[in-house]
Amino acid sequence: MGYLLISIAIIILLLSIFFLAVAIYKTYKKKFPTKLRWVISTLAIASAGVLALGGYFSLLTPKTLPEIVEAVFGKTELTSEVSSAEHKMATEEKMYRLLGGLPFILSSEWVYYIQDVVLYKMNISTEQRTSINNDSSEVLLVADDWIYFIGNDNKFYRVRTDGTDKTSLLGREVLSATLFDGTIYFLASKHDTTMSSLYLHTIRTDGTDEKCISDTEMTEYKIADGWIYFVDNKNELVSKMKLDGSLEDGIYKGKAEKLTVVDKKVFFIKTDFPKGLYQMSIHGDEVKNLYECGVIDDLSNFVVDQNTIYFATLDGKNRGVNKLNLDGYGEITNIFDKSDGEILELIGDWIYFRDIGCFYKIKTDGKEVEELFHTLTNGFRRVFRYQSLY
Repeated sequence: MGYLLISIAIIILLLSIFFLAVAIYKTYKKKFPTKLRWVISTLAIASAGVLALGGYFSLLTPKTLPEIVEAVFGKTELTSEVSSAEHKMATEEKMYRLLGGLPFILSSEWVYYIQDVVLYKMNISTEQRTSINNDSSEVLLVADDWIYFIGNDNKFYRVRTDGTDKTSLLGREVLSATLFDGTIYFLASKHDTTMSSLYLHTIRTDGTDEKCISDTEMTEYKIADGWIYFVDNKNELVSKMKLDGSLEDGIYKGKAEKLTVVDKKVFFIKTDFPKGLYQMSIHGDEVKNLYECGVIDDLSNFVVDQNTIYFATLDGKNRGVNKLNLDGYGEITNIFDKSDGEILELIGDWIYFRDIGCFYKIKTDGKEVEELFHTLTNGFRRVFRYQSLY
């Protein structure tokens, strides 16, 4: 709509120039030299041509701005960015299909994943894969020329993307690793090898300067706008602190999980009464219950996309995949009626959803559903949230 209004404004401006040129020509044409008459005539004809072209693109066949720019001026950097995003979505879908729902990480022209404890890299174009090592259990990060992963011995390692220089970074298991500004943030125990109590640690990408930055036990966290937002289950709080662990502050009292931060808003699933899907500001105020669970209703997970939130419920009247517009908190729309599953990813206009035994691709309006493959032989695999570095 914005592009259409801009086009109409440009057309009005061109009309003004056109009629002004005609009026001047008719009034003073006898006083103008022949060459100047030609200049004014050319200006009027050019204005009329641009007017007709603008009218075609904006009124007769409305298009997106990138399509109009490409049609008039050829491919530009703007359309290249659009094409790159579309290519990324197509590549991610291809990997979902090709790898049968295995967790993966995209990085440039390669995809990294683990299958039967073997860490592989696959060329996206040729689909030729190469094994890197055979003692891996989970890929956490890919950055520069390094892969950060958990070994079968539950230790934290890194190895070059060509399989060389495998190095142990930490002698205990690591969860939820995130790379931010050259530092890896992760959850781990303080000293022993058990995972009974988790604390937030940092370590440099070369394995140096490992330290625990908070004495608060936590189960999950998100980094946004210079702050770390996390779930403190022991004290039943949603809290935040600076990147160095300072200024720790509880901003919401209650049991929570599936925490995420989008556009200066915190979204989470509240697991104590009244349980449901909640939203609040990054300061802990403006708390809103977006979806209240029923007696037998249970939320699986959710994804936020601009002004819409998609969430999966396991039981109840809205079981399956639902959507809710965050502007005005309108009616909840059930777009896919399947229970016992979770949303894996939102890519463009498609939701990728795993149910017991099946893997689906669902249009965000619910009008198209494609069953990608069955997973009955493997059951419900553990799903890891992957980080795309494409």
